[in-house]
Amino acid sequence: PAPLIEDDARAMLESLKGYPILRGARGMPPADLSALIDALLKFSRLCTDLRDEVREIDINPLVVFEDGRGAKALDCLVVPGR
Repeated sequence: PAPLIEDDARAMLESLKGYPILRGARGMPPADLSALIDALLKFSRLCTDLRDEVREIDINPLVVFEDGRGAKALDCLVVPGR
């Protein structure tokens, strides 16, 4: 449920099957989990703030760079409400 809190966002990520990859499995550097959590929290607030004006938002892809380098939405579709 929105808005998310940091503990919920972290728990959601940790529940993902691919979470070990975000942590740096298979010789890859760890992803910037702080930036990803921040993006989830901000997106959650955005959805809450715009709930009466926007029907749906699709972000694809959201790229998470290695630790300390951030995250970036490369494409986003916003469908106006009613």
